[in-house]
Amino acid sequence: MDHPFVIRLSPEPQLFLDDYAIGATVNLERKLETPHTFFAQGVVKPEHPWETGQISHPTVLWDPDYGKFRMYYTSRGVEEVTEGTGGYICYAESDDALHWHKPMLDMHQYGGHAKTNIVLSPSGEGMHVFVIRTPHDSARPYKAIFRKRNTQPDRTGRGLYTVWSSDGLHWSEPHWISRTKCDTPPSLVWVDHLGCYFAFTRAQSYHPKPSNYFRMTGVVHSTDFNDWTPKAAINLVSEADGWPYIQNHDLQACAYGGLILGFLTVLDIGLPPDHTNKKKWRWIEQMATSRDGWNWHPVLDREVTPFWTRALVVKDGMMYLTDREFHIKTLPVDRFVSLGPVDPDRNGILETRPLHFNPSTLIVNADVDPADLQVELVEESGPIVQYQSNPIEGFERDRSQLVQQDKLQYQVVWQDDKGNRTLADAVSRQPLVIRFILKRGKLFAFSTTNSAPR
Repeated sequence: MDHPFVIRLSPEPQLFLDDYAIGATVNLERKLETPHTFFAQGVVKPEHPWETGQISHPTVLWDPDYGKFRMYYTSRGVEEVTEGTGGYICYAESDDALHWHKPMLDMHQYGGHAKTNIVLSPSGEGMHVFVIRTPHDSARPYKAIFRKRNTQPDRTGRGLYTVWSSDGLHWSEPHWISRTKCDTPPSLVWVDHLGCYFAFTRAQSYHPKPSNYFRMTGVVHSTDFNDWTPKAAINLVSEADGWPYIQNHDLQACAYGGLILGFLTVLDIGLPPDHTNKKKWRWIEQMATSRDGWNWHPVLDREVTPFWTRALVVKDGMMYLTDREFHIKTLPVDRFVSLGPVDPDRNGILETRPLHFNPSTLIVNADVDPADLQVELVEESGPIVQYQSNPIEGFERDRSQLVQQDKLQYQVVWQDDKGNRTLADAVSRQPLVIRFILKRGKLFAFSTTNSAPR
């Protein structure tokens, strides 16, 4: 019988944002990668009367059926901003995520304008929409969540709403899923391996010192997008981290393989007596991960992240990230965090937890000279300590070779007199440990695939 430290490796990339697949490391450190930012002023600007007050909080998705990037964002005219009410959901599309076109549609009027790019105009207000594609639900392939706050005259309509669409333009009537205070930008995610939707919004809890209510993260979830659980409160900031004077303002979540990636806006209100002076509040962007939607783990001890996003799109080996100010940033796929040697004169070593896996080939996402990364397979029954466990015969480091697949990835094979072996040839020896020996360069992720090595 396997002990609890053994895990079954899924085919998704194993990123180094958390320690889920990591057993031990020697002379390695994690570093956040720096994305490339396009256009310092943002890729979309206000052009129309219904946008002149404010545009904000876009979400972007790539639609392979439509063949374009699609953007949804909040707009308000000057009158709405002046009155502190209103809000519309607008639409734009692009071939490259950098140059955007706002189609004028005859769906919603504004003032004397018969055609606008407004695709959702809820009664009272519609703010901070978050749109996802759900191809598994062919009747409702587009789903969204938004919030209402300042509904007049008495805020009785405030809360969290969902809508769905068959084409990404024409949306259903809003469904009210939480009638509580939800006045921060929400996010929505479908987690395939859990078979459910999660929506993240605002919650709050009482703290006796100082005597007041402070922000936490609200969670509602559903298996069918129709019936939702009551909002539960979780705290992504502990007292050891500084809560309640440091609070999580909002959580923008994206499903990524077997992970839920959380991009956090953390609010530091300062210590008394300055904590009520909003001019001194600080906003900090951080990242966290979860595998179940409820338990979250900060990345790199809450280091400030350079790639905060409301929407994460993967296309053609590139990740596109969009922030609240319409900046588009890019990173090569899977390259959020790297592992590299601390001391350049010593090898860095990563040993996985003991693994079960389906017959497959091992893939590494790395920025290395192929001679600078070796891989060996190790008996799980030996002590999992540097150089003390015996490599499996035929899968020693000196036999390993990296076969380049594209600009980012290599397949790992082990050479012998009869040709090349792959991870599939060691399937009978599992559970086993994969040991990576890195002389120099960066290691970003590893994964398995059923395709044969080239």
